[in-house]
Amino acid sequence: MKRVLSVLVVLLVLGMANGALAASKQLVGVININTATVEQLKQLNGIGEVKAKRIVQYRKERGAFKTPAAIRYVNGIGDALYLKNKAYIVVTGQTTLRVASK
Repeated sequence: MKRVLSVLVVLLVLGMANGALAASKQLVGVININTATVEQLKQLNGIGEVKAKRIVQYRKERGAFKTPAAIRYVNGIGDALYLKNKAYIVVTGQTTLRVASK
C-alpha cells in the first residue's frame, strides 16, 4: 500500500511539472513572419531556435508568406502549433510581439 501511494505521488508531481512546462506564454502584439528575426520568432509559443530558423530559411528559399496560415508549410509547424499562435501571426506591418508583463 505504501509503495502504491509513493508511485501515485511521484506521478502526480511529474504530471504537475509537465503541465507547467507546457503552459503557453501570454503574448501581446503581433509578429510579421515575413520580416521577423529568429529571436523574435522564438517568442511564439512552441517555437524554439530550430523551428525559428526553419521559418526564416523557408522564407528565404520560397519568398514571403502570403497568409499567416502558410507558416504550416514549414517543417515542424503543424495545425496545432499554428492555432496556438494564430492570433499573433501576420504577414504585413511591424512586429510588436512581446511577452506580457504579469
